[in-house]
Amino acid sequence: MKRTALILSLLLILILPLVAYSQSMNIGLARAATSDIRHQPLAAAQLQGPRMQLLEQRTGLTEAQIVKLYDASGARYFGQFACAVLTADRLGVDRAALLAQLSKGSIFDDLVRMGVDPQRSRKAIRESLSEMVAVRKSAS
Repeated sequence: MKRTALILSLLLILILPLVAYSQSMNIGLARAATSDIRHQPLAAAQLQGPRMQLLEQRTGLTEAQIVKLYDASGARYFGQFACAVLTADRLGVDRAALLAQLSKGSIFDDLVRMGVDPQRSRKAIRESLSEMVAVRKSAS
């Protein structure tokens, strides 16, 4: 009886760390798999929507150029991308640098990391969001 209990104890001591390790690896693999999905693909409605038209007007880029820029960016969704583009243009910062940073954090954090004053960043982001909301409301 004591021998069986000893064997079971040793097995538990050896197996539990392996189980915990394998579970942590599964979580790591799941995170790695989801991090490969950079952002949501653009829907047809977004291609013809008010945000796309706003970006075309404000940047002078064509729809194809904007889609290519979106695909190359670290943005998680089109609204974040549009806000980042408008904000970068509003502040006069390097648009490409901001878009590349988006996968690492928020637009605000990335702007501050790039050396932009936090108050200017907040104000520019708010103005960009307000502009996007106004365009969306006027389109509906």
